Amino acid sequence: MKYWKLTILSVILTCFTSQFVYGQEFQFMYGDSMRTYVVHAPDLDPNPNGYPLVIGLHGAGSYGAQFIATAFLARKANQEKFIIAAPNALIYNFVSWWNAGDGYEEICNGTNDVGFISALIDTMIKNYNIDITRIYVMAHSSGSMMAYRVAAELSHKIAAIATNSGQMV
Repeated sequence: MKYWKLTILSVILTCFTSQFVYGQEFQFMYGDSMRTYVVHAPDLDPNPNGYPLVIGLHGAGSYGAQFIATAFLARKANQEKFIIAAPNALIYNFVSWWNAGDGYEEICNGTNDVGFISALIDTMIKNYNIDITRIYVMAHSSGSMMAYRVAAELSHKIAAIATNSGQMV
């Protein structure tokens, strides 16, 4: 019983502090849902060319701030001078899922995650000094499946993707 209490406390502290440590959470309505995302924007000197944007897609059951934390993206962004946006997938049956296509269409009730990510990119360009030729997607697990779909359907916005532990759907 003691270990359950420590585990629960650890999860609560991680969720609570991750917003302060790894970025600020924002939201906007997309379709019928309030969609959320976390941004980590290091202190950057003015740059007339803009800065690269990395979109971080978490795996199933995870969330954006956790992806930034476990991939050590905040530290890397501070060192290499890029901006991170880590969107959160919607929750279906107590698990966060991306609509990566194929069977995920049914799990996610046809949610338009490609449209959401496209709108997120537009929002980031509007609100930050982004170099529109250097927009990348980095992803893990089911986020990788979503990254392949985004690369195919948003190739006019995405320069490249990097995936880990996820197959094409």
